[in-house]
Amino acid sequence: MLYFVLGHGLISTDGQTRYIPQAQQLAQSSSHFFTQIGPFYSTFLMLFGKFTHDYVTGPVIVQHILGVITALLVFFYFRKINLPMAIAVAVIVYAGLFALFIEHYVLREALAAFLMISLVFLVTLAAKDTKYMRFVFGLLTGLIGVLLILTRIELVGVVILVPVILFITRKRDGLSFHFRNKAFWKWTGGYYLLTFVVVIIVGTMNFITPNQGSLISPYGSYTGIAYFNLKPDAFNYEGSRYPELLKMYQAALKNSGGTPSENVAAIEEATQEYLDQHPEIELTVGKLMDRMYFDGLTKNPAPFLWSIATNLGNQLLGRGEADFMTQINIKMGNLTVVNNNGVVSGVTEKDNQSSGTGKTGILWDIVNLISRAYSTVMGLIYRVLFSAAFTWLLVPSLVFMFFKWKKLPAEIIISFFICAIVFATLAVLANPIHRFRYPVDPLMYFLQLYLIFLMAKQLYSWASRSIRARLHPVKLSNDINDVS
Repeated sequence: MLYFVLGHGLISTDGQTRYIPQAQQLAQSSSHFFTQIGPFYSTFLMLFGKFTHDYVTGPVIVQHILGVITALLVFFYFRKINLPMAIAVAVIVYAGLFALFIEHYVLREALAAFLMISLVFLVTLAAKDTKYMRFVFGLLTGLIGVLLILTRIELVGVVILVPVILFITRKRDGLSFHFRNKAFWKWTGGYYLLTFVVVIIVGTMNFITPNQGSLISPYGSYTGIAYFNLKPDAFNYEGSRYPELLKMYQAALKNSGGTPSENVAAIEEATQEYLDQHPEIELTVGKLMDRMYFDGLTKNPAPFLWSIATNLGNQLLGRGEADFMTQINIKMGNLTVVNNNGVVSGVTEKDNQSSGTGKTGILWDIVNLISRAYSTVMGLIYRVLFSAAFTWLLVPSLVFMFFKWKKLPAEIIISFFICAIVFATLAVLANPIHRFRYPVDPLMYFLQLYLIFLMAKQLYSWASRSIRARLHPVKLSNDINDVS
């Protein structure tokens, strides 16, 4: 609906300041590929820029198609486990306002989600059927993993550990599958053939890249993103290798606005100022930030570890997505429209309504009416999904998962490990107010719903048996004897 009303895609700050400029940079020289953030997405935009001279409309259409395909993959992935839940998760994740905007913005999330679900789908095929445990299928899965790394580097942990997840999933089925299984190692060899090469290249390139424009983070450091999680008291310690810089950090954090983004900006600015004052220090801003991060982690670990725990809770609660859903204003007049060259056109609802016929105004009214009704319904659903009660019900339900470990479908086991690795990574490296968890949202929601349902079903079974034993002790005893 957004595409047909606006005629163009939408861009956010990331699209204007990062992805489109990166695509234009790649068009001039491919040597910048491994020094960009999300270079595969930049390549995706560059191809449209080269052949259609349009960095927005074409990608938005493809992203929408990818969203539909991803929703179908999620549905077919879970449908044999629980059909109503599979439909609910596919609709909630990919027909919600959050997905609608992600698919129509110049952002890499839609592409990352498609690659993540495709990766999970292929791994599950190998886990359930030995005929898919071949070198060629491993190579194909590894290719998807590589593209996922080059789209969202934060998911590199999952990509590297996929064979481990596959082995655990197959091993629980019985002792016949062992570590020396030839089919497993053929699949793993094909999988790692590309993955290790890309990981080594990425790691090497990010050691030698300049301060700005690193695939690891926009700060050219390995810990740059992790600074989002720090509280101001994290740098309240003595004995730093750079005592003057430590005091500058303390002052910068004290005077910043307090939000994660403002804290990071304050630290980066303080680091740059310190390097300007000390030209003898031959380090980039990002590398010095790395040193200060690990310095604080070793000398004052409590605030660092607490910030990680706090961020894990925020990620599980979907703080970033919840904030987006509560703050979003679906009125078209507040959306930024861009032309084919990625330049803000400044078209507003008022401009459209006053541009001529009343037909445009009626269209806006209809769209706004539908969008308000839709956002109200989806808002209620998201209010439940992002509630603390619903999220923390997952914790006791995990106990039931381990009791039913060998009986659970492979899809549930794989979803659990994927989500566990991703959320552990995000707890350390991700800004809690951003959209990093979107690629694993369907896995997380289905896992929550299924395990809570499993727990409720088991509790109901125990409760009903207990009540029957109290009300009809003799009959229950006879029933047991008959079964015996």
